[in-house]
Amino acid sequence: MKSKKHTRQVRDKVVEKFKAGLCYKKVSQALNTSRSTVQSIMWKWKEYGTTANLPRHGRPPKLTGQTRRALIRDAAKRPMVTLDELQRSTAQKPCGDTANMWKKVLWSDETKIELFGLNAKRYVWQEN
Repeated sequence: MKSKKHTRQVRDKVVEKFKAGLCYKKVSQALNTSRSTVQSIMWKWKEYGTTANLPRHGRPPKLTGQTRRALIRDAAKRPMVTLDELQRSTAQKPCGDTANMWKKVLWSDETKIELFGLNAKRYVWQEN
């Protein structure tokens, strides 16, 4: 999994130095990058003729790896949890939003409290 994207200028410098006759090792030492990075940049340049970021194939996943792991952990802790509860627990929470965003939220102080049991039925899938 790639974790660092190099700038277009760095990728262009790699191609420029390689065209000047330097080998992968010399280019990587000159630009202070790994040899495998230089190889992958050069492979992409030879294959597609460009150093620009290409569009990815397919649709990006809806859940991040972290969210997926949290969902699995939550379901393992509480085997009787319903799908609706799991979906609510993994809903994207607005973090880091501006104060203006909260001015648009409609606040309510209504609360429903059930003292003696639940009024709704719950259906749960459980593997045996």
